[in-house]
Amino acid sequence: LYIAFGDSGSRNSDNLINFNRVQGTDTPLGTVVRINPLQTGEQSFSIPEDNPFVGEGDDALDEIYAFGFRHPQTIGFDPHTGQLFVGDMGQSNVEEINLIEPGANYGYGTREGTYVFTDQVQGSTGADSSLREVLLDASQSMSVRTDDNPNGAEVTVLSRIDDEFTYPVLQFDHQSQ
Repeated sequence: LYIAFGDSGSRNSDNLINFNRVQGTDTPLGTVVRINPLQTGEQSFSIPEDNPFVGEGDDALDEIYAFGFRHPQTIGFDPHTGQLFVGDMGQSNVEEINLIEPGANYGYGTREGTYVFTDQVQGSTGADSSLREVLLDASQSMSVRTDDNPNGAEVTVLSRIDDEFTYPVLQFDHQSQ
């Protein structure tokens, strides 16, 4: 059984305030979990041994199959290939369709689709204008505002090829029809 959990944020998500909340494997928030729902002995369910974080330690929840989502609403398997897809509702501008890979990080909290949040300051309401595209094959320098650096600090954002995130197979903005 695959179960999707949102990040538990509001419309202008609290995740912009605590943007690492779903960038870990120690909470079911912002994840897709996989369990065997059948009772096994005294346990009401069991965890498949081949889940990607089984036995990893570091407070990783064994149930987590993939993480880094804002609000995964739709889960479906391709009837021909058996591949798992998840539709993830974005924070500001981008909706996503993701091909799920075991253990993959889909970037939410710092990413929305192929964009990076450049404004991560508590109480910020400028989320719509705080997105900059992450380049496919070139790193770039950009100013990112955080609570520790509310005026912004120059950071290097790795290219999509070089960073640790898995990007959507399809994305569209809120204006698409």
